[in-house]
Amino acid sequence: MISPPSEVLNRRRKVPNSSEAGKRDASAPRRFAFGPFVLDLLRGTLVREGKPVAVGQKGLSLLQALVEAPTQALSRTALMEAAWSDAVVEESNLSVQIAALRKLLGPQPDGSEWIATVPRTGYRFAGSVHVLDPAADDALPSQLAGLSERASIAVLPFANVSGDREQAYLADGITEDIITALTRFRWFRVIGRNSSFVYKDKSVDSKQVGVASIPPGKRTKAHVHARHETAFYMLSGDELEMWSGDELQFRDLVHPGDYLYIPANVLHVAVNRASTPAAFIGARNEPTAQESVILFPKMDGKIP
Repeated sequence: MISPPSEVLNRRRKVPNSSEAGKRDASAPRRFAFGPFVLDLLRGTLVREGKPVAVGQKGLSLLQALVEAPTQALSRTALMEAAWSDAVVEESNLSVQIAALRKLLGPQPDGSEWIATVPRTGYRFAGSVHVLDPAADDALPSQLAGLSERASIAVLPFANVSGDREQAYLADGITEDIITALTRFRWFRVIGRNSSFVYKDKSVDSKQVGVASIPPGKRTKAHVHARHETAFYMLSGDELEMWSGDELQFRDLVHPGDYLYIPANVLHVAVNRASTPAAFIGARNEPTAQESVILFPKMDGKIP
């Protein structure tokens, strides 16, 4: 059975550089609890009774804005800025995301919605929100902690092709920033800097580290991962379209520096309409992952 479209988690966040990371306010609330849910801003996850809930990055951004100001009415403009600060989109996208969040969260114990509509204004979070102790931030959800067969990935050092030896520090810095950013994900292990830099200036087979690419003008077959989750980091290319949902009706754009998380049993197709290859580094949470890929040839024609 294919999961509903709301279970597609398309995590898109640019890799922060070292200076940006240092400016974060470590004292700011990072975990919020409401009903059976816990929203973890540090890891960018939502869990229900200890089990991860698949929700898109736009949905997470909207939920964050709402729970940080519980019972307060937030304007549509403020919510659009929270989720689409780097893009100009139609306001209807906000309604679609709110509807998806409501379906995902379900009703409160009293039957009311977690997210209430404020006529002529926007929306407000109607439930009771509790800020959790930051000391508990390092505790993994029970389901993620039980993944004993997590895959491992390594970020190989970037090569300095400028010919200027003084620019070598920049290539090393980019590698370190990517390693730091990938450690946010808990369903795979990230090889540390010292181990990765053993391969500096050496030739390594891309198959060793799970690097894949989609050639210009090509697309993947419509498929689901029946028994495994997949996480990708887009290394290079221009722009990739990720179509998902039971009818492949949802379209997200992925760019270099973005993360992409695909839960199990979610139908999806990746399309590269650009003139350059789209390269990824990826990891799966199951050693025999490739065996659980199921193709849906009748759905290939759904994407224009």
